[in-house]
Amino acid sequence: MLQLGLIGCGGWASNMHIPALAALQEQSQIKVAAVCDLNQELAQQAAGKLGLNTHYQDIDAMLEKEEIQALSILAPVHVTEHLIEKVTKLGIPFLTEKPPATSAQKQAALIDLVGNLPHIVAYNRRFGPYMDIARNWMAGLDLQSVSVAFSRHQRLDEQFSNTFVHGLDAMLSFIGPVTDAQAIINIKDQVTNISLQVLGKNNCIGHLLVTPNNAVSMEHYEIRSASRFTEIAFPQFGMYDLPGSVTCWEHKERKQHEDAESLGIATDDMPRLGGIVNEYLHLSDVVLNKETPRSTLSNTLQTQQIREWIDQQDEGLSQTTL
Repeated sequence: MLQLGLIGCGGWASNMHIPALAALQEQSQIKVAAVCDLNQELAQQAAGKLGLNTHYQDIDAMLEKEEIQALSILAPVHVTEHLIEKVTKLGIPFLTEKPPATSAQKQAALIDLVGNLPHIVAYNRRFGPYMDIARNWMAGLDLQSVSVAFSRHQRLDEQFSNTFVHGLDAMLSFIGPVTDAQAIINIKDQVTNISLQVLGKNNCIGHLLVTPNNAVSMEHYEIRSASRFTEIAFPQFGMYDLPGSVTCWEHKERKQHEDAESLGIATDDMPRLGGIVNEYLHLSDVVLNKETPRSTLSNTLQTQQIREWIDQQDEGLSQTTL
């Protein structure tokens, strides 16, 4: 069983990662050996939820006293990149929340530093159960297109790319490396709406439509080939169609439809529906069974590059070659 150390016990960790780890501990699939946070109260609360008698505010003290096979890094991004450098020098495999670095340039430098050290970048859409079903259904096919409708309700964040990057990364996880990108940016009522099109090296077209201030929150994916089609309603807090679903079609016939109930998942189990549980199961397989990691610094680099490029564009039409 994987012995895990947890660094960072803030809001996202408390809402998603700690419940996921508590469930995995109960099923004897992962053991959380220690937790660490600069905020003693947060560390103490996390320790209590995970059945630990001790907690740490100092990473070095935790690593010195505890037997840890991998680390989960759940810290602000400006801290995350330094923690990755630290644990890499110690040779400890890790899972890190997205984004792993403050810039694509810094992420590229981390790729060189980390090398072959086992690690996972936790873009959780890649690990959601509905996404896994879609990926298996479309495996081996010549994909024509991947479309994403990414909407939220009254999200007026100045940096909404921190959120829509999930849809971008999920799209790229199906398409693979891309060569060209085109973005139409429209600013309406101080909200930036984006239509992004990309072309994969395999000639698959990707389309991401981002509307931060929509009537409803939704995150829908459509993956198409000549013979098969898959549609996903991804489950996330606040979505109008929770707990989501996945539907698979072949030659105009519906072949499979799954939702939380059919998969035996509680409709309010967001850590499992959202892919957090599967992230840690995959980390365990990567560290203990030498499985190839599915989401790494290297294969998520274009996600960061395209996100940065979009953030730098003015209103109107822009194009770039990658």
